[in-house]
Amino acid sequence: MSMEHQTTALASAAAPSGGTSKRHTRSRGRSKKAADPYASSYGIVPFKMFRGRPWTSTRDLGEATVGKHVLLFGKVLSVRPLGNTKAVVVLFNSLTSCTVRCVVVAGSHEGVTTRTVRFAATLTRETAIDVEGVVSLPEGGKILATTQQVEI
Repeated sequence: MSMEHQTTALASAAAPSGGTSKRHTRSRGRSKKAADPYASSYGIVPFKMFRGRPWTSTRDLGEATVGKHVLLFGKVLSVRPLGNTKAVVVLFNSLTSCTVRCVVVAGSHEGVTTRTVRFAATLTRETAIDVEGVVSLPEGGKILATTQQVEI
């Protein structure tokens, strides 16, 4: 055992009976965070990822498209983070003057991590983004803040 380890053990044993200090409970070797397996699906991605794929207009979104996988383009109108695992992004398409709510929810089965949610929460107004997701009906009923009554 090195001298440094002995000193740490003695210092924590000599700490007051209320518990050990924060300095002595920290790990010496910092573990690296695991790499995000979905890091290539958000952030700045090459345009070639979207070539040859059908784009959907926000004007065409409705109850007939519920359950379908869509690819949208637009600008961020507003962002509302709802904790570490959920964020709401309102997407505006200036060509169609339509808005749609996009809900980003972290879940291992959906391919969205908490890092993806944090990235979405940092988007600024007027940022041009591509959104890929499944069209669904909102849980609470009618959406008052957007022109389309479905969400991605």
